[in-house]
Amino acid sequence: MRLQKTFYACAITVLILTVLTGCTTITPPSAPAPTLSWNQRKTQLNRLQNWQINGKIAVTTAQDSGSASLDWSQRAQHYTISLYGPFGSNGITLKGNPGRVTMQTSNGQKATAATAEQLLAQQWGWKLPVSHLKYWVRGLPVPNLP
Repeated sequence: MRLQKTFYACAITVLILTVLTGCTTITPPSAPAPTLSWNQRKTQLNRLQNWQINGKIAVTTAQDSGSASLDWSQRAQHYTISLYGPFGSNGITLKGNPGRVTMQTSNGQKATAATAEQLLAQQWGWKLPVSHLKYWVRGLPVPNLP
């Protein structure tokens, strides 16, 4: 008797779902975007000079690993990149433009260098190609690199 009730309940559920899906409407797919040649696409992406990225990153090395939240604001050649842990802890902010980058930590320490790469190497021993990231996030190769 119990098996029979379970069967009927399943059958009714399937019947209801079948009727409901029969009432749905399907919209036709939109026309595909026109394809661009690589040179056209590259020109289009190079025009993109202002953006903001918010997300999370993870870093793993042979000695350690961790993650951080990321806020990056790019306005032409000027940028601000903030990295911080849970609840905004242990954060750093890099502010840069051609020829000068300043880093400020959450405890108020400041340091300056000509490039973000030099600054991170001096302060923490990191080798992070920050100047390349502005190309990579747009899907572009770094100029003059193979």
